[in-house]
Amino acid sequence: MDKFLRIAIPSNLSLDEVAVTVVDAFNFDAEHMYRFIYKDRLGRSFEFHHPFVDIPPNTSDFCLGDFCLEAGNHIEFIFDLSQEWEFDLHLEKIESVRQEHKKPQVLNYHGKPPSQYGYKDECV
Repeated sequence: MDKFLRIAIPSNLSLDEVAVTVVDAFNFDAEHMYRFIYKDRLGRSFEFHHPFVDIPPNTSDFCLGDFCLEAGNHIEFIFDLSQEWEFDLHLEKIESVRQEHKKPQVLNYHGKPPSQYGYKDECV
């Protein structure tokens, strides 16, 4: 079964805040570096790196709304650069800001999220 979740994310969130939103939704430990990969309409690929990675551009310098995104666009999110968890962030739709969506909100999910470190869910 595929695992997915739907999250309403305001466009004024920095890429760092988007990263925290996604990993929190999966109950992952957020203390890892990451990067985002975005392809524009012309197929050019742009990477945005965690603030501790000394390669510009930096994720803290950009908000989600800084990109020319349209419904159907994807942004790849690579979390924990040693484990390389890959998340496909798919823009389902763009809505005007509603009061309940001024902060990120998990709307629904399907399937059980994987264990970040590969531990089995066993009682000790």
